[in-house]
Amino acid sequence: MSSFPSALSGDAASRLAAHVRLRRLRSLNAQAEQAADVDPLQARTLALQAEELARELGANGELSLSLMFQGKASFYEQAIDEALQLTQRAASLAESDGNLAVRAKVLTGLGAMWASLGMGEQALPHLEAASEYLAGAADPPGVAMVQSLLGGVLAQTGHADRGREQLEQALAAFTQLRMDKRAREARHNLACLANVQSRFSIALALSDISSAEAAREGDWMLAHIEATAAEALMGLGRADEATQRALRALLTVGANSRGAYDLLLTLGRAELAAGRTEAAGKTLMQALDSAQRGGRPDDPTLMDALAQWCEQSQDAVAALRWRDRSAASRTGGGSAEQLGWRLKALQAGVELQTVRLRYGRVAAERARLSAQLEHSRRLLSAEAPMGTPTPSLLDDPLHASHPGFDPHFDGEAAGYGLRYQPVVDLADGRVLGFEALLRLSTKPGGKVAPLEFIRRLEGSGEIGSVGHWVLRRACLDLVTLQAAAPRPMRLVINVSHVELARGEFAADMLETIAMAGLPPARVEVDIDGFDDRTQLPGVMLQLQRLREAGIGITLDNFGAGHSPLSMLVELPLSRLKIDRGIVAAMGHGGRHALLLESMMQTAGNLGLPVSAVGLETNAQWEGLRALGCAEGQGFLFATPLPLEAALHLPLWLPASA
Repeated sequence: MSSFPSALSGDAASRLAAHVRLRRLRSLNAQAEQAADVDPLQARTLALQAEELARELGANGELSLSLMFQGKASFYEQAIDEALQLTQRAASLAESDGNLAVRAKVLTGLGAMWASLGMGEQALPHLEAASEYLAGAADPPGVAMVQSLLGGVLAQTGHADRGREQLEQALAAFTQLRMDKRAREARHNLACLANVQSRFSIALALSDISSAEAAREGDWMLAHIEATAAEALMGLGRADEATQRALRALLTVGANSRGAYDLLLTLGRAELAAGRTEAAGKTLMQALDSAQRGGRPDDPTLMDALAQWCEQSQDAVAALRWRDRSAASRTGGGSAEQLGWRLKALQAGVELQTVRLRYGRVAAERARLSAQLEHSRRLLSAEAPMGTPTPSLLDDPLHASHPGFDPHFDGEAAGYGLRYQPVVDLADGRVLGFEALLRLSTKPGGKVAPLEFIRRLEGSGEIGSVGHWVLRRACLDLVTLQAAAPRPMRLVINVSHVELARGEFAADMLETIAMAGLPPARVEVDIDGFDDRTQLPGVMLQLQRLREAGIGITLDNFGAGHSPLSMLVELPLSRLKIDRGIVAAMGHGGRHALLLESMMQTAGNLGLPVSAVGLETNAQWEGLRALGCAEGQGFLFATPLPLEAALHLPLWLPASA
């Protein structure tokens, strides 16, 4: 047998020691998490040991977990302020660590605390953030835990259907994972929701299942479960039975146990319903004392029950006082303590968002720069002369990839932006809509003209992804523009023949427009002519599908290039757009004027309205209007504008014509 080395090198020994201590740290946190529900004191002891070790190792993620478990122990010991403070510190540390699973676990704990205090609105953003962090993660227990808590809070805040969906998913997941205790919690939340929705038989059946399990396993949740069952019995008109069930449960768990408040409140309400006014008064006073100790002094349900007891006791003044407190609590008022917690929740939210921004900004900046770098590489590759290799020092040239269509391409991250030029009715200067124009706002290597970088995009194959981003962004912007306009606005989108060659183009476009909530008739596609007639069969079906759906098809640059006139008949066009070169030549007389008149006559014979681009003078406006040109755009009316400026554009753009 070979002998084990008598000594390790200094570095190896240090790494081994650090690894052993890290494993010890994780074990301490795992034990603290398991103990938190059953023995808060033991959980605190373990978490304090973990905190000390985490600080020595500089392990922020594990440190945040140890603080969160300490906060959980404090919460169960009803030291609410201390619990919230510890858990808030844990959340801030988790944001700096960058581990999404740790962030999700800590935010789940923080959300659970606010939910337990009956402050669902404060819990909701934390739980939704935790759900986002866990999206796609290989952590079924963590996902199910967030779903269970989120479902309960959604139900608490008036989103019953969404809440039930989350809870049912959580229950199914916990059952499959054989996590019986967590499944019981999800089932209990479903029972609570059923009571809220007056589905009392379902609530009672669910509670009976959970109650039998909890009693068998000595689960502290038995008090909550039995309170929910008694609530269901009251809803079914069985107040005496509800009273007896709540009393038996209270004797089992004790009046000072966790969950006793729910039982005391339900018992008091059941006694009121059964006409036992004196007994109800004593029980509700116990519930009030428990609420004040447990952090829920302004539960409106308790206030209403106390008001009802005062009314049955012929004390109208006291009843009115309790009704007022209930109303104040429901509308955001409440005791000084409750208002103080709301203020703390708001302050904590601001602090956490500040930390999130501080650390998120770095990640966002890196993601943006990474996207710009990749995009610039593709543009460089397209710009290089045919046959000239553009190898990267980091990439294997044998495994170079051609960019495919990316429906989630982020144009802003790659440096692109949109400008909107108004399309104007030449008869009266009325704004009819806007053409979306792509601009490169971050230009690697200097300024790049639109036609130049679009040529590069077509050459690189990136035009499909960029064009889809333009459509998504422009549709959303049109919704914004339309909200500020009293009449329907039209959106004009430029589409490359490369985009049209993609088989799913029409379907994707229609889906994007529908998701934005726009009628297809409000969108118009600008296409260039096709020098190569072999391209036509591949795009004809795409254009035909768009046209049948109501989208307008405009042939751009009419009068320029070498597109055969037969395309005017073959393509499913709805409009012709006169090339800016033809507009610029107006006033030169002779053959230029005859050409323009001929184009207008051809369009009229085909029943196609005409638009013009590049209007810069009043004379051009007057001449085109006299020839029957319906609409136009150009610097005479407005330059391409950012969305913010387009929103403040007048609805009429009169020039002194």
